[in-house]
Amino acid sequence: MNPAHPGWHAIALETAWAGIGESTARLQPREQIQAMKPPLTTSFLAPAPSQTPQAGPEQPPTSTWREVAPIVSALVITLEAIETGPKAGPAMRAHRSAMRRQGEAAAALGGHEAMEAVLHQVGDVDPARAERRLALIREAWTGLSG
Repeated sequence: MNPAHPGWHAIALETAWAGIGESTARLQPREQIQAMKPPLTTSFLAPAPSQTPQAGPEQPPTSTWREVAPIVSALVITLEAIETGPKAGPAMRAHRSAMRRQGEAAAALGGHEAMEAVLHQVGDVDPARAERRLALIREAWTGLSG
């Protein structure tokens, strides 16, 4: 192909279109196109409960470590920031507020049991610093409903 030719753009497009080999008039029907798509392999729907829950005293569900892991992660990051940063002033107030929000999230997740699970996991992250970290968290969580 000669780029000096005045119509080389049109020639290149015609050549490329000929390589495709189909025109828009010969497209397959919608049903055939849908049938060619691969099926979804991941379902995000929760399975239906096998039994209906019986009415009884309201108890918060037991929280798993997977459910509290994001809360634990956020608390550990905040605690590390406290350990390396200023211990007073606006930064400390912001850190305490962030820890309190995580406590509220844990309380909403599973009440007292979820909050205890979070504290246990935070203590397991670094046993050497666990006592000081748990004291900071308990101070921030003072007065929460869980």
